Amino acid sequence: MKGSILNYYFMKDCIKEIPNVVKDIFPKENSIYFNLSNFSSVSIYSFIYNPFKKDKYEMDKLIRNNYLDFIVESAILLKSSMEENDSYFTECLLFLYGLITTNTLRDYLYPYLKGIKKDSLNLDYALNVLDYYYAKKKDKIDLTKESIYHLFPTAYTYYDSIEQLIRNPMIKCYRFMGTNSYFKKSYKRFSKFAKRSNKTNRLWDYKFYDKLFNRKKEKKEYLIYTKNEDSSLLNLKKESYIVNGIEKNESLDQLLKMAKDKAIKRIEALNKYLFIPKGEQEFREEFHIDKLKKL
Repeated sequence: MKGSILNYYFMKDCIKEIPNVVKDIFPKENSIYFNLSNFSSVSIYSFIYNPFKKDKYEMDKLIRNNYLDFIVESAILLKSSMEENDSYFTECLLFLYGLITTNTLRDYLYPYLKGIKKDSLNLDYALNVLDYYYAKKKDKIDLTKESIYHLFPTAYTYYDSIEQLIRNPMIKCYRFMGTNSYFKKSYKRFSKFAKRSNKTNRLWDYKFYDKLFNRKKEKKEYLIYTKNEDSSLLNLKKESYIVNGIEKNESLDQLLKMAKDKAIKRIEALNKYLFIPKGEQEFREEFHIDKLKKL
């Protein structure tokens, strides 16, 4: 489902590298990490059931195309109201980590998949294969047997803390004012698909629905996991491929290591800005912030 499992594991792997003095305040329950690692794409689920109505906002695309400014504006607000043991602060900090990890991962992963598969790439299919692969690899979970909802039963709430944090940054960065109703609806729809993510017996119904409406937007069939495997996505033999006109030959694991290094560097820069007096220089550099902008 849109790489939601991969987003989760990538965020958790990055957080493991954060100093204990920071992460000791974080919750132990996994649902919050799944929730926040998938915020960037959760809006996709709002209209996927409706073949006639289009999402006129498409916040997933807006965030994808301009997430650095959104993170900066949200971080500025968080710093102005931070209390280390406050649940508001903890949830908002994890939210920023989720924005960083998921979008950094996309920056590396999507061009890689396009290069590996060339014109045959179906992104949703590839992301499903990787979700299935990493769930097996990390926790020996078969996504065709266990639903995402069962794995993360409390992951489908739009937190009041996040609404408080992002309301003004959303207006400033995207001119979007309807965050509360929009994202509550998105998470509610997300939960419905999460409950059915392992229902392979319903796959024919989803495929028929897609074919009947000749849908050009996201297809329902990729909301159900199957046992599809595609070793070419892993590039274990390190065969060459082209990304933005440059020949590369990294395997998927090598690529994820590069993405992780970049995400951790961004998280460290954010932490220095939030926790260290006058620690904003690295934050400015990593997030390309104009030197005249007040932080």
